[in-house]
Amino acid sequence: MSMSAKQRVLLFRWFGRAARVMRRAADDELRHELTAAALGRVKSWRHLANADIDRLLAHLRVCADPDSLAARLAAANVGEKERERLIIGIERRLSAAALDEGYAPALAVDKFGEAMGAIGARRLGRADWRLLPLPMLRQLHLTVRERAGKHGLPQRRGDAEGLKKKVKL
Repeated sequence: MSMSAKQRVLLFRWFGRAARVMRRAADDELRHELTAAALGRVKSWRHLANADIDRLLAHLRVCADPDSLAARLAAANVGEKERERLIIGIERRLSAAALDEGYAPALAVDKFGEAMGAIGARRLGRADWRLLPLPMLRQLHLTVRERAGKHGLPQRRGDAEGLKKKVKL
């Protein structure tokens, strides 16, 4: 997956700010260095996934403003952005299918069973799929996406024609 034009502009804007604060030339060498520091490896900006963009952007914001507590907190909680994105994706697909709010918990219990109780994702007798650990939330997101695709619902955010169909998964 490649980044959008808006994401690219945003990354380069923060990269330029970071280079100015670091008093270095905004060249490929610095870009590769900052990317490696953020992601743990050098990776082409053309092939960044959303989670990579979140990590890199948080790192660039810290480099651009090292004294900012907000930037440091955002960098420390970068995993929450992915969680938020997955939850929104699941909710959109279920909403497009006009399903009641009990479908996602039932699907999560069916998929993960007793593991949900062990991780504390059961509250007051109901399963709260939003509390699943990130790896399980990714699996649930993929399951919902696959089922949506089988029933003609949009698999990705830009697939607008499938949004008009109201089909039970």
